[in-house]
Amino acid sequence: MHLRIIGLFLAFVSFALAQTPPPVIKTRLLPVSIGGNVENLFFKTGEKVLPFEAYQLGFGPPLDYAGPRRFILHSSETAFSARPPGPAPVASVDLPPGADKVLLLCIPNQEGKLRLVTYDISGKQAQAGDYRIFNLSPGAVSVILGDKTFVVEPAQDKTLSDPDWRTEVRDINFQLATVTNGEANKVYSSMWGHQPGRRNFIFLINGRTATMPIEILRFYDVPSADLPVGN
Repeated sequence: MHLRIIGLFLAFVSFALAQTPPPVIKTRLLPVSIGGNVENLFFKTGEKVLPFEAYQLGFGPPLDYAGPRRFILHSSETAFSARPPGPAPVASVDLPPGADKVLLLCIPNQEGKLRLVTYDISGKQAQAGDYRIFNLSPGAVSVILGDKTFVVEPAQDKTLSDPDWRTEVRDINFQLATVTNGEANKVYSSMWGHQPGRRNFIFLINGRTATMPIEILRFYDVPSADLPVGN
């Protein structure tokens, strides 16, 4: 008798868990693309299905998102209301939990497939005036930024802060060198204009020529312009 009761209880718990919807994540997405613009896609937030676009020349308007942790892109609006199993998504990715702002990096390949990569860029991760450098190239890159020198390994990123960067408009020295067998070979050197209200995101990707083996994609947002998620 006791075993039967226990069995019924476990069956009820399993059923209840199966009916429990996944927790809702609320965040703001900042999409950007490398390798070409991303257009004509859709995502679902709450009960709405909205267009999704990402561009290589800069951040588009931020997208407020409320839904499951698994963020999904489809090629049509109707795909979100299709009966299970429904069409396969064009791309999907798990969003970082607890992040109030997420950089959503879109990487289309030559076959037309799309990969999504997420980075938590909440205020606690970087502030106005800071630089976050992502190395998406196949080799280590040595970086000089202002008076700071460091190496960013492949598939890694590094955030740089300085109190002066948060208060002053200035020019800032930026240099890159590839690192091979411990030897650094300078491939880029320039003075960049710096604005203290901007939070800077620098992507280092594989260059297209031997004379420029590293291509630089530079984006920024303005944290002071952010409204609370949902507004």
